[in-house]
Amino acid sequence: MEPREQSEIEIAPGEVAARLARGDVPFLIDVREEWELTRGILPGARSVPMSQFANRLDELDVSQPIIVYCEHGVRSYDVAAYLVSRGYSALSMSGGFAVWDGPVVPFAAAD
Repeated sequence: MEPREQSEIEIAPGEVAARLARGDVPFLIDVREEWELTRGILPGARSVPMSQFANRLDELDVSQPIIVYCEHGVRSYDVAAYLVSRGYSALSMSGGFAVWDGPVVPFAAAD
C-alpha cells in the first residue's frame, strides 16, 4: 500500500523532531485522552484532550505556531483543521504518537 500524501495542515514527525532539536519550539498540544498517556508525551507538550478542547481554547499560546498530535494523527488532524478555520496557525503531526521516535517524557497529571 502506498503511503498517503501529506496535507498542507500536516507536519511529519521528523520535522517536529528537527524543530525541537534546533530550539524552534512550537506550542505542542497532545489531544489524546488522559488514559492514553501512559507511554508519555512529547517534551514540552500540553495535554488538552479532544473531548475538552473547545472549552479550553483560552489555554492556547497564539504567539507561536501550534502543533497538535494524538495517537495516530486522525483526531489531531480534525483539531488542527478546526483551529485553522478559526484563524490559528496550526499543524497536525502526521501518524501521531504511534510513529514518533523522538524523546518522550512521563505524563504528570495536574493535581
